[in-house]
Amino acid sequence: MTPFFEQDDKVLNSQLLVILLVDIAKQRGVHPDKLLKGTKLFYADLFKEKKAISQQQFAKLINNTTKLLNHADIPFLLGSRLFPTQLEQMGAILMNARNLLDMLRIIRCYQQQIFPYMFVTQKQHNQHHHLFFNHAISHEQPRYQQFMFEFLASLLVCALKWRLKEMPKFQIVFPYAQPEHIEQYQAYLGNNYHFITTTSSRLFFNETAKQLNYLYVSIASNILLTPFAEYNSAIKRHYINQLSNLETRVGLIQYVQGLIAKNIAKKAPVNLDYIANAMHMSTATLKRKLASHNTSYQQLLDHYRQQQAIFQLSQQGLSNDKVADALNFSDTTNFRRSFKRWTGVTPSALKQSFASIK
Repeated sequence: MTPFFEQDDKVLNSQLLVILLVDIAKQRGVHPDKLLKGTKLFYADLFKEKKAISQQQFAKLINNTTKLLNHADIPFLLGSRLFPTQLEQMGAILMNARNLLDMLRIIRCYQQQIFPYMFVTQKQHNQHHHLFFNHAISHEQPRYQQFMFEFLASLLVCALKWRLKEMPKFQIVFPYAQPEHIEQYQAYLGNNYHFITTTSSRLFFNETAKQLNYLYVSIASNILLTPFAEYNSAIKRHYINQLSNLETRVGLIQYVQGLIAKNIAKKAPVNLDYIANAMHMSTATLKRKLASHNTSYQQLLDHYRQQQAIFQLSQQGLSNDKVADALNFSDTTNFRRSFKRWTGVTPSALKQSFASIK
């Protein structure tokens, strides 16, 4: 069995998520058959034991939702209803985590069961944890991406409020301009959100809007480490012991980006041939697989480097030379040229912009 799955593999245990979405649609007057059209799912399928679906089916369902349910609150409502009671065993495990950092560790360990559509990487700097949520399986249309970012943000806020009994101060940055339905962000997210074109944001600014497609969250480390008032490690272990035979595969994009990150960290080659060989397939096969998932190897490499470069320049304050070396560029000139191609500005201009608003 390969360590990754593809968009047409029916491995996603998302029955309850789909049922919730269908239920919301029914409440808004949309028949389940219309919502499920083209997904190759029938309403009766949703109640079959362990009915797994594919990313293709899920993406079609979300696209149907955005077309048929012209209500901006749907992804926010879905996120607030899912956590934690609708996560079954995983919900019980998360309910008994020690703190938010423990919850993050559990989510990363059991990503395929909890939220397989996106994966999180985290960095700690200046007494804050910085979380980057990226698409894990395939790259879809902007409408799908925005739905998933709003859904995930609502889910995160719900988890924070539920376990901390209050809304802590943190920041969520969405990779697009402020949408028209800003009232939904205000209602579900409080004052914790920013958009990349918000000039007052200390995280991004206008010119970086070109190719960003990940959700960024910054939260103080002491909040993540605050012990929950109620948790039971023995109960958590009891439920975890029942999960020993679960699959631990990840989406194709996540797997390739993981190899890119590892190779860059150890100064190994990051070309397509090297990654394809590590995945035990030909270069042509990997190129074809990535194309069918609406991306390419160069796009994934650029995405990882861009994400890391923006963070290292703006948050860590590293020099161009150090960032170029950390990201395995041949020289600083090549890094500056690539950064300008990604963002439309030079690394120095980015650092100056951040310095002016600190």
